[in-house]
Amino acid sequence: MLPILFPASANALPSIDRLADFPNDDPKVNQALNNALAEVSNSDKIVEKMTLKEKIGQKIMLDFRFWWEDNLINDKQDMVLLTETIRNIIWHNHIGGIILFANNLKNKEQIQKLTEDLRGTMTAEGIPLFIAIDNEGGSVFRLPRGEFSSFSGNMALGAAMEGRGENELAYKQGCVMARDVLSLGINTLFAPVMDVNNNQNNPVINVRSFGDDPATVSLLARKMIGGIGSKNVVSVAKHFPGHGDTVTDSHLGLPVVTKSRQDAHDIDLAPYRDAITSGEAPDMIMTAHIQYPALDDTKVKNKGGEEIILPATLSKKIQTDLLRGELGFKGVTITDALDMKAISDNFHIHTVMEEIFKAGVDIALMPLRVYCAEDEFKLKTLINYLAKKITEKVIDEKAITASVSRIIDLKLEKNIIAPVRKDFSHDVTLSRTLEKEIADSSVTLLKNDNQVIPLKEKSQNIYILMPWAEQSAAIEYTLRENGYHSVRSEDSYEKAWLRKLNIKKYDILIIGNMSDRVSEKINVAGSSKSPDPSSSASSEKDKIQEAINIAKAASKKVIYLSLKAPYDVANYHDKADAVLATYSFYGSDKHNQRGMSLNAATEVIIGKLSAKGGLPVNIYNVDSLGHTAGLLYPRGFGLTS
Repeated sequence: MLPILFPASANALPSIDRLADFPNDDPKVNQALNNALAEVSNSDKIVEKMTLKEKIGQKIMLDFRFWWEDNLINDKQDMVLLTETIRNIIWHNHIGGIILFANNLKNKEQIQKLTEDLRGTMTAEGIPLFIAIDNEGGSVFRLPRGEFSSFSGNMALGAAMEGRGENELAYKQGCVMARDVLSLGINTLFAPVMDVNNNQNNPVINVRSFGDDPATVSLLARKMIGGIGSKNVVSVAKHFPGHGDTVTDSHLGLPVVTKSRQDAHDIDLAPYRDAITSGEAPDMIMTAHIQYPALDDTKVKNKGGEEIILPATLSKKIQTDLLRGELGFKGVTITDALDMKAISDNFHIHTVMEEIFKAGVDIALMPLRVYCAEDEFKLKTLINYLAKKITEKVIDEKAITASVSRIIDLKLEKNIIAPVRKDFSHDVTLSRTLEKEIADSSVTLLKNDNQVIPLKEKSQNIYILMPWAEQSAAIEYTLRENGYHSVRSEDSYEKAWLRKLNIKKYDILIIGNMSDRVSEKINVAGSSKSPDPSSSASSEKDKIQEAINIAKAASKKVIYLSLKAPYDVANYHDKADAVLATYSFYGSDKHNQRGMSLNAATEVIIGKLSAKGGLPVNIYNVDSLGHTAGLLYPRGFGLTS
């Protein structure tokens, strides 16, 4: 133990960076700080003093997304302030890390107060927390949009590279994202995504990936890792061994990848191998809750007695033999969230944790929910179970010690244990400038019949039909700011139908879609019969297609915007006059600043901005059964406007 710094009480635990707040001319404080820094300079000295349960606690990262003090009163609230009960749970159970979600993150001042309190809530043996956030940019962004730049997402960076060879934007975005979280007291950033999205029906990765080319994903991921590392924030690449070729969302089910072992090495594993061999590896690698039989076809029984292929998260062949042995990764590994149905629907958490520890994964993310004081009993029971398995030699204690040493080494390397005090300001102007540059560089023009883009007359009547109010508002705002005043916008397909939309009286229809899949059959394609909006069978795709049909039947011009991954353009490109891919469904107006992509797309439409992006993925036609039916647009394709 470190008695000067870490008293045996959960109350007012001072951290080393707080000691640095005392007057510099106090020799006792300076000596205490120097002694503490020397004491924690070597992970072996720390780990050798730890009990078995202290080691287990270091290997657990919890969320406190919600909290209520009295579970007899159903008053669940977002956890935005650290209570003494939570502090004690962390301290008594030696927890090594906390992940924060949007529920915990309301505004800059509140976040800074929460993380300051968390930094002061180290474990009983004096080890501070990983304070983590799943903040990739784009569609996965937990900080308050508007206060912080969310960026367009990784596929936009891929489009910027394909369009004009721009790869430094990924480094710059990594720098800004890391600086922003560090300014809030967060030291661990779950980014970048290193999945190669080579399945256009992937429901969970898609636009979060840099693209479907392993070399592009590898380069941009390493650039982003470098940017994050430049601010001394922990980078976390995901999802190993590769979640890009799945058709199931692991939050909802257990996906399977059917690639051969050779294809696995050539595609999914390539970005990890390149990063490791080039010396540009991430600090952490996150596992994927997928089955990958070419890498491990071990069969196990799930809790329902069904025999299934062992998920990669639980596989020693994948997480130790392949990642550490074959690829040579020396850093820390962490599971994806263990409350996801891919895992929780198949295994009891005690079994999951035992197999994770045996597989050699360093940190278990969100193994159970601790949302009230009574939940601590489940946590203690789990830790006791694991301690018993280690004592019984079912789990190798030497492997656990080595794992904890890797965790402590990383905390030392990133100054989480003995932080050098530094002030990081949040420069929103700089962030916005970069966010706009990425959005401007990524918009991709895929079709432009008869040069409908740019719009030639500001007097044209323009009708905007978008899924969300803020999307309509962002596009309408940009049009009006540039002199287009004959504009009408609808903020949902449903409202448009209920109001009996009259597209025929407008010259231009701008219609957008947030879908990123094309495998579902469009039932009304080419039909003049309007779908019944009250019918559950009437899908958004039906409504979009029918709106396009109405416009075309009236000889109106149609501009289609793909608002997420661009695969959905296969459903509409044949009827639309112009097709644009934006890779993001956020925009800004005078009331909200939640993104820049829709504003950039609108500026392309009116000719204020030239389309510069190139497709970061191949787009295929898909038949009614969901099978690819020929290449529609190749990777790298993009017209200039």
